[in-house]
Amino acid sequence: MSFPDPTQAPSSFGDYLKSMGLHFAQTGRLNHITKANLDNKDAVNSLMMRHIPYSPALQTDYLKDTLRDLHFKKKIDKFGTFFLHDLDLEKAFLPDIAQADTDECLLAMSHVKSLKQIREKRATVTTVAVNEEGPMEHPKLLMSKWAWDHKCATRSTAGRLLLQFTTDYFLMLSMEVMNDVHLPKPKDLKGAMELWIVPSLMALLKDVSFKPSNHEDDVSSLLRALGRIFGRIQCLPNAVTCTQRSCGRLWEQSDGGIRMLTNPVFYKIEIVGKAKRKGTAQGKQVKAGKVIIKARLDEQHRNIPFNEGRLKARQVKKA
Repeated sequence: MSFPDPTQAPSSFGDYLKSMGLHFAQTGRLNHITKANLDNKDAVNSLMMRHIPYSPALQTDYLKDTLRDLHFKKKIDKFGTFFLHDLDLEKAFLPDIAQADTDECLLAMSHVKSLKQIREKRATVTTVAVNEEGPMEHPKLLMSKWAWDHKCATRSTAGRLLLQFTTDYFLMLSMEVMNDVHLPKPKDLKGAMELWIVPSLMALLKDVSFKPSNHEDDVSSLLRALGRIFGRIQCLPNAVTCTQRSCGRLWEQSDGGIRMLTNPVFYKIEIVGKAKRKGTAQGKQVKAGKVIIKARLDEQHRNIPFNEGRLKARQVKKA
């Protein structure tokens, strides 16, 4: 980002802004991401905009300090223009400047003249950049805290199905993607549901990302009961259903890790928008081998020791 060539005069002031990237920085990205030093970055951008038709006088200490950190005068003297090559519009990050706004900066850049109110508003207004086709960057900010609902404490068919589903699903994972040496085996419905919340998944899995969703379904008595339970689960695997040409997928891989689907019931925002698709990197195999899965299920459901079941499964596969 820099000033344009003054010899190539555009037709309007708006063209100046667009040609520099300042228009996008102000309206397209930076103003949607709350940072501790947001006002300092806004002050620098505002100065650059005003520098187009004339050279404004520096009247605030916080702006003087920020321009000094950015070597503003040296760049102007050497190049006759000022550059912000290091400004990351995706993450709203500008290195070299102070990473937290001073009291003077907060008061000068806000129409509110109470530091307490400014800080409270800054703390609550946090917009998370979410990519519908890719990982959720800050799931803990997007999702509210999960709490056990005692209405779910029932020995219904739905509860037993959820408990067994959770146990069997994790039995299919490779140990290479787990942080623990033991696969989780919940003892009750509450324990099963707790495995699908964001903190538990981040603790259990070495590399996990979260894909937002706006979808929920409830049908018939059994499905309604299941819906009540699944409706209070924070995260589920981003599985792919079977088709005539494919056997589907239980665990989805994303950039070498595991991708989870998050429940919109827990969102602190009203809706999740779309963003540009990001490329995925080839990573490790997240699903355990067929022999391991069969041995684990035999141990879980038939009381066959794991090593014995694994040996038997290998012999069957070899035969």
